[in-house]
Amino acid sequence: MIDFAAISCRFLCSVAEVPQDMWNALAGPQPFLRHEFLQALEESGSVGGHCGWQAEPLAVYRGAELAALVPVYRKTHSYGEYVFDWSWA
Repeated sequence: MIDFAAISCRFLCSVAEVPQDMWNALAGPQPFLRHEFLQALEESGSVGGHCGWQAEPLAVYRGAELAALVPVYRKTHSYGEYVFDWSWA
């Protein structure tokens, strides 16, 4: 049985807040979930506040132990998208 009271979540500011080996151990072999790929997106400026995709990885803890990670990005505008639907904006 899962003790949901022991589960907590925290949004981070960057994948760099989690050591590469810990991130990759949870990500497994998927190349687009690996620390190196996600950090390269941040370091190259492909994601970040200026382009409308702000990195906010979600860290899930079971007690004090890091149990899961989710690469999350907060979208702040629709500029640069291939399709615009201004009636929704």
